[in-house]
Amino acid sequence: MRHLEVAAQGGFAPTLGPQPGGLVSVIALVSLGQCVAVVPEAVAEHIRLPNVLHRHIDDCQPSAYLSLTHRRYEKAPAVTRFIEHVKLSHQP
Repeated sequence: MRHLEVAAQGGFAPTLGPQPGGLVSVIALVSLGQCVAVVPEAVAEHIRLPNVLHRHIDDCQPSAYLSLTHRRYEKAPAVTRFIEHVKLSHQP
């Protein structure tokens, strides 16, 4: 699973929850505050839902370009720390 490889590169082990069938379903779960997701950049460029942001992930060696997908106004402390980690790793 490529997602686990990305997590390992970032130095953490995610807790995997429900795995819905399609990427639109995954992004819908993000919008509802149920999870964060690592998705292909092509998905991030074409699927927009309210309160969901996509961020490019630098220093990642996947076979696809990835974006971190999260709610616009995320409040969960663990999620906000992870988002900050990704933001800091993407300093232009």
